[in-house]
Amino acid sequence: MYKKFKHRSNNQFVEVTFFIAFAVLFMTYLATGLKTIYLLWSLAFLIFTVMSFLRNAYLRNRLFKEFVDSIDVQDRQSILDLGSNDGFLIIQIANKLSVSSRTLIIAVEDKNQFSNKDFHTNAVNNRVKYRINLVNGDIRNLPYSDKSFDTITAANSLNSFLSSYKKSDCKKVCSEINRLLGHNGTAYIFNTSYLSKKMANEFIKQGNQVFFYDYKFQFLYGMRIFSVVKK
Repeated sequence: MYKKFKHRSNNQFVEVTFFIAFAVLFMTYLATGLKTIYLLWSLAFLIFTVMSFLRNAYLRNRLFKEFVDSIDVQDRQSILDLGSNDGFLIIQIANKLSVSSRTLIIAVEDKNQFSNKDFHTNAVNNRVKYRINLVNGDIRNLPYSDKSFDTITAANSLNSFLSSYKKSDCKKVCSEINRLLGHNGTAYIFNTSYLSKKMANEFIKQGNQVFFYDYKFQFLYGMRIFSVVKK
């Protein structure tokens, strides 16, 4: 049975934290003789919880759909997906291909990710397991030849070096994408606003072209989409 995927935010703990704060403050309000200050703070945290949930459950998923739609895949291409996690990105890309397509797809589960079982289950459910070669590796140093891929995709996900705020990790990931991408190849990247800017600067230093996708009220999303064209 076909399963629709949704982008999973790395910030789900924020909603949980806000909700716990709301619960504690509301219980304190009841236990301290209905003091208004506790009620006001509890309501504030409830509002924060709802706003954060809407951003992650609606706005970011809407942007992620735009990201998937923006990725152009052609027959006989070679595609590399980095930090695949449970396959929420690459499986949707595989679903865009025709039945007779000869496109090669390699999905790399990052060294700190442990979602192989979920990936296989989701790939089977979406009838694309035969299309995708799933491997485990360090996305900062992969065992593939230079210029091996026409298209590279990468989306921010849990326990991936794509989510690392370390300057050295960001630089290594960008260098590896630059090394593996073929001439005139394109990398499509979905990451937080801060990390997207850091990665974009690295790609520009390498002499590549970078294009950001702009959307209304994108500051609310906390995420950015950009593409890199290898020169």
